[in-house]
Amino acid sequence: MASFLVAASVHAEEPKGEPKHYNEPRDYPENVYFGDTHIHSTLSVDSSLWGSKMTSPDIYRYSRGEEVTSFKGWKVKLIRPLDFTVIADHSDAYGFYDLIAEGTDFIVAEPQGARWHKMYKDGKAAELADEVIKALGTEDLPWNVNKKEFIEPGWKATIEAAEAANDPGKFTAFIGYEWSGNPDGDNMHRVVVYRDGAEKTLQVLPETTMFRPKSEDGPNPETLWKTLQAYEDKTGGQVLAIPHNANWSSG
Repeated sequence: MASFLVAASVHAEEPKGEPKHYNEPRDYPENVYFGDTHIHSTLSVDSSLWGSKMTSPDIYRYSRGEEVTSFKGWKVKLIRPLDFTVIADHSDAYGFYDLIAEGTDFIVAEPQGARWHKMYKDGKAAELADEVIKALGTEDLPWNVNKKEFIEPGWKATIEAAEAANDPGKFTAFIGYEWSGNPDGDNMHRVVVYRDGAEKTLQVLPETTMFRPKSEDGPNPETLWKTLQAYEDKTGGQVLAIPHNANWSSG
Protein backbone atom coordinates (compact mmCIF):
# COMPACT_ATOMS: atom_id res chain seq x y z
CA MET A 1 0.00 0.00 0.00
CA ALA A 2 1.37 3.40 -0.95
CA SER A 3 1.59 6.03 1.74
CA PHE A 4 1.18 9.57 0.51
CA LEU A 5 2.81 12.55 2.14
CA VAL A 6 2.04 16.22 1.72
CA ALA A 7 4.91 18.60 2.35
CA ALA A 8 4.20 22.29 2.58
CA SER A 9 5.81 25.61 3.31
CA VAL A 10 5.74 29.25 3.86
CA HIS A 11 4.08 32.35 5.13
CA ALA A 12 1.24 34.19 3.47
CA GLU A 13 1.06 37.97 3.91
CA GLU A 14 -2.15 39.73 4.93
CA PRO A 15 -4.04 40.42 1.68
CA LYS A 16 -4.23 44.14 0.92
CA GLY A 17 -7.63 45.71 1.32
CA GLU A 18 -9.04 42.79 3.31
CA PRO A 19 -10.00 43.40 6.96
CA LYS A 20 -7.90 41.73 9.62
CA HIS A 21 -9.39 38.75 11.44
CA TYR A 22 -7.35 38.54 14.59
CA ASN A 23 -8.74 35.17 15.63
CA GLU A 24 -7.75 33.55 12.34
CA PRO A 25 -4.05 32.78 11.83
CA ARG A 26 -2.58 33.95 8.56
CA ASP A 27 0.35 31.55 8.49
CA TYR A 28 -0.66 28.68 6.24
CA PRO A 29 0.92 26.56 3.50
CA GLU A 30 0.85 27.91 -0.02
CA ASN A 31 3.23 25.52 -1.76
CA VAL A 32 1.94 21.97 -1.39
CA TYR A 33 3.79 18.92 -2.76
CA PHE A 34 2.46 15.41 -3.27
CA GLY A 35 4.57 12.28 -3.30
CA ASP A 36 4.90 8.65 -2.32
CA THR A 37 7.08 7.68 0.64
CA HIS A 38 6.85 3.91 0.32
CA ILE A 39 7.47 2.12 -2.97
CA HIS A 40 9.29 -1.21 -3.37
CA SER A 41 11.41 -2.19 -6.35
CA THR A 42 12.77 -5.60 -7.29
CA LEU A 43 15.32 -5.15 -4.49
CA SER A 44 12.65 -5.95 -1.88
CA VAL A 45 12.19 -9.67 -1.40
CA ASP A 46 8.42 -9.49 -0.92
CA SER A 47 7.87 -7.28 -3.96
CA SER A 48 10.01 -9.45 -6.25
CA LEU A 49 8.73 -12.79 -5.01
CA TRP A 50 5.16 -11.77 -5.68
CA GLY A 51 5.84 -10.75 -9.25
CA SER A 52 6.97 -7.13 -9.45
CA LYS A 53 9.56 -6.41 -12.13
CA MET A 54 9.85 -2.68 -11.44
CA THR A 55 13.39 -1.41 -11.02
CA SER A 56 14.26 1.92 -9.43
CA PRO A 57 14.49 3.70 -12.83
CA ASP A 58 11.07 2.24 -13.77
CA ILE A 59 9.53 3.59 -10.57
CA TYR A 60 10.96 7.05 -11.13
CA ARG A 61 9.65 7.09 -14.69
CA TYR A 62 6.20 6.20 -13.40
CA SER A 63 6.40 8.79 -10.61
CA ARG A 64 7.26 11.49 -13.13
CA GLY A 65 4.24 10.71 -15.28
CA GLU A 66 5.55 8.27 -17.88
CA GLU A 67 3.60 5.17 -18.86
CA VAL A 68 4.90 1.83 -17.60
CA THR A 69 3.71 -1.77 -17.81
CA SER A 70 2.86 -3.49 -14.54
CA PHE A 71 3.74 -7.11 -13.83
CA LYS A 72 0.08 -7.91 -14.61
CA GLY A 73 0.65 -6.57 -18.11
CA TRP A 74 -1.44 -3.44 -17.54
CA LYS A 75 -0.42 -0.11 -19.03
CA VAL A 76 -0.44 2.39 -16.17
CA LYS A 77 0.16 6.11 -15.96
CA LEU A 78 -0.47 8.72 -13.26
CA ILE A 79 -3.06 11.39 -14.05
CA ARG A 80 -0.88 13.84 -12.15
CA PRO A 81 2.87 13.20 -11.82
CA LEU A 82 4.29 13.20 -8.30
CA ASP A 83 6.52 15.92 -6.92
CA PHE A 84 8.72 13.51 -4.97
CA THR A 85 9.23 9.80 -4.39
CA VAL A 86 11.03 7.63 -1.86
CA ILE A 87 11.95 4.14 -3.05
CA ALA A 88 11.93 2.36 0.30
CA ASP A 89 13.17 -1.17 -0.20
CA HIS A 90 13.46 -3.47 2.80
CA SER A 91 16.92 -3.22 4.33
CA ASP A 92 16.96 -6.88 5.39
CA ALA A 93 17.90 -9.15 2.46
CA TYR A 94 18.29 -6.03 0.29
CA GLY A 95 18.58 -7.25 -3.30
CA PHE A 96 18.67 -10.93 -2.26
CA TYR A 97 15.95 -12.03 -4.66
CA ASP A 98 17.75 -10.48 -7.62
CA LEU A 99 20.78 -12.60 -6.74
CA ILE A 100 18.60 -15.73 -6.76
CA ALA A 101 16.97 -14.78 -10.06
CA GLU A 102 20.32 -14.02 -11.70
CA GLY A 103 21.91 -17.23 -10.42
CA THR A 104 24.84 -15.34 -8.89
CA ASP A 105 27.86 -17.64 -8.41
CA PHE A 106 27.99 -17.65 -4.61
CA ILE A 107 24.22 -18.23 -4.47
CA VAL A 108 24.07 -21.27 -6.75
CA ALA A 109 27.23 -22.66 -5.16
CA GLU A 110 24.97 -23.66 -2.25
CA PRO A 111 22.44 -26.49 -2.91
CA GLN A 112 19.61 -24.39 -1.49
CA GLY A 113 20.49 -21.46 -3.74
CA ALA A 114 20.82 -23.68 -6.81
CA ARG A 115 17.38 -25.17 -6.13
CA TRP A 116 15.81 -21.78 -5.62
CA HIS A 117 17.34 -20.47 -8.84
CA LYS A 118 15.90 -23.46 -10.71
CA MET A 119 12.48 -22.82 -9.14
CA TYR A 120 12.67 -19.24 -10.39
CA LYS A 121 13.57 -20.36 -13.92
CA ASP A 122 10.76 -22.94 -13.84
CA GLY A 123 8.18 -20.25 -13.00
CA LYS A 124 7.39 -21.53 -9.51
CA ALA A 125 7.15 -18.06 -7.99
CA ALA A 126 4.51 -18.83 -5.36
CA GLU A 127 6.38 -21.84 -3.97
CA LEU A 128 9.66 -19.94 -4.07
CA ALA A 129 8.15 -16.97 -2.25
CA ASP A 130 6.84 -19.20 0.52
CA GLU A 131 10.20 -20.92 1.02
CA VAL A 132 12.34 -17.78 0.95
CA ILE A 133 10.12 -15.80 3.33
CA LYS A 134 9.99 -18.67 5.83
CA ALA A 135 13.77 -19.13 5.64
CA LEU A 136 14.34 -15.41 6.20
CA GLY A 137 11.89 -15.36 9.09
CA THR A 138 13.79 -18.10 10.90
CA GLU A 139 17.21 -16.92 9.66
CA ASP A 140 17.75 -20.45 8.38
CA LEU A 141 20.02 -19.77 5.41
CA PRO A 142 23.54 -20.77 4.36
CA TRP A 143 24.40 -17.07 3.86
CA ASN A 144 24.22 -13.96 5.97
CA VAL A 145 22.15 -12.01 3.46
CA ASN A 146 22.79 -8.74 5.30
CA LYS A 147 26.53 -8.78 4.69
CA LYS A 148 28.06 -5.95 2.72
CA GLU A 149 28.57 -8.03 -0.44
CA PHE A 150 24.83 -8.75 -0.56
CA ILE A 151 23.54 -5.27 0.19
CA GLU A 152 26.09 -2.89 -1.34
CA PRO A 153 25.44 -3.51 -5.09
CA GLY A 154 21.73 -2.84 -4.76
CA TRP A 155 22.28 0.18 -2.51
CA LYS A 156 24.66 1.72 -5.04
CA ALA A 157 22.18 1.08 -7.85
CA THR A 158 19.39 2.71 -5.83
CA ILE A 159 21.48 5.80 -5.17
CA GLU A 160 22.55 6.05 -8.82
CA ALA A 161 18.91 5.86 -9.94
CA ALA A 162 17.90 8.59 -7.49
CA GLU A 163 20.72 10.86 -8.63
CA ALA A 164 19.72 10.36 -12.27
CA ALA A 165 16.02 11.03 -11.64
CA ASN A 166 16.42 14.01 -9.30
CA ASP A 167 15.53 17.28 -11.02
CA PRO A 168 15.73 20.23 -8.59
CA GLY A 169 12.65 22.42 -8.70
CA LYS A 170 10.68 19.85 -10.68
CA PHE A 171 11.02 16.41 -9.07
CA THR A 172 12.79 15.17 -5.95
CA ALA A 173 14.09 11.61 -5.79
CA PHE A 174 14.82 10.97 -2.13
CA ILE A 175 17.31 8.25 -1.24
CA GLY A 176 15.89 5.93 1.41
CA TYR A 177 14.98 2.44 2.57
CA GLU A 178 12.57 0.62 4.87
CA TRP A 179 13.89 -0.53 8.23
CA SER A 180 11.87 -3.63 9.06
CA GLY A 181 11.81 -4.43 12.74
CA ASN A 182 9.49 -7.30 13.69
CA PRO A 183 10.06 -8.04 17.39
CA ASP A 184 7.86 -11.04 18.28
CA GLY A 185 6.09 -10.64 14.96
CA ASP A 186 4.96 -7.05 15.62
CA ASN A 187 5.53 -4.53 12.82
CA MET A 188 7.79 -1.71 13.92
CA HIS A 189 8.74 -0.57 10.43
CA ARG A 190 10.24 2.82 9.62
CA VAL A 191 10.83 4.50 6.27
CA VAL A 192 14.27 6.13 6.43
CA VAL A 193 14.63 9.20 4.19
CA TYR A 194 17.89 11.02 3.54
CA ARG A 195 18.06 14.69 2.68
CA ASP A 196 21.44 14.05 1.08
CA GLY A 197 22.86 12.87 -2.22
CA ALA A 198 25.32 10.19 -3.24
CA GLU A 199 28.42 11.76 -1.71
CA LYS A 200 27.08 11.19 1.81
CA THR A 201 24.70 8.23 1.46
CA LEU A 202 27.32 6.05 -0.22
CA GLN A 203 29.29 6.22 3.03
CA VAL A 204 26.75 3.98 4.76
CA LEU A 205 24.55 0.95 4.10
CA PRO A 206 20.91 0.47 5.11
CA GLU A 207 20.55 -0.52 8.76
CA THR A 208 19.34 -4.11 9.16
CA THR A 209 17.65 -6.03 11.98
CA MET A 210 18.34 -9.70 11.19
CA PHE A 211 21.42 -11.97 11.13
CA ARG A 212 23.19 -10.10 13.92
CA PRO A 213 24.10 -10.95 17.53
CA LYS A 214 21.19 -10.79 19.98
CA SER A 215 23.24 -8.42 22.10
CA GLU A 216 22.95 -5.78 19.37
CA ASP A 217 19.13 -5.73 19.69
CA GLY A 218 18.66 -5.13 15.96
CA PRO A 219 14.82 -4.96 15.95
CA ASN A 220 14.80 -2.23 18.62
CA PRO A 221 14.05 1.19 17.04
CA GLU A 222 16.55 2.76 19.43
CA THR A 223 19.26 0.82 17.61
CA LEU A 224 18.12 2.52 14.41
CA TRP A 225 18.16 5.96 16.07
CA LYS A 226 21.78 5.44 17.12
CA THR A 227 22.74 4.45 13.57
CA LEU A 228 21.03 7.50 12.08
CA GLN A 229 22.69 9.79 14.63
CA ALA A 230 26.05 8.24 13.77
CA TYR A 231 25.35 8.94 10.08
CA GLU A 232 24.66 12.62 10.78
CA ASP A 233 27.73 12.91 13.00
CA LYS A 234 29.94 11.27 10.38
CA THR A 235 28.71 13.05 7.26
CA GLY A 236 27.07 16.25 8.47
CA GLY A 237 23.97 15.09 6.59
CA GLN A 238 20.34 14.89 7.61
CA VAL A 239 18.05 11.87 7.83
CA LEU A 240 14.43 11.30 8.86
CA ALA A 241 12.59 8.13 9.94
CA ILE A 242 8.81 7.86 9.46
CA PRO A 243 6.77 5.12 11.21
CA HIS A 244 5.21 2.78 8.67
CA ASN A 245 2.65 -0.04 8.85
CA ALA A 246 2.07 0.35 12.59
CA ASN A 247 -1.35 -1.32 12.29
CA TRP A 248 0.26 -4.64 13.33
CA SER A 249 2.49 -3.20 16.02
CA SER A 250 0.40 -4.40 19.00
CA GLY A 251 0.25 -0.82 20.19
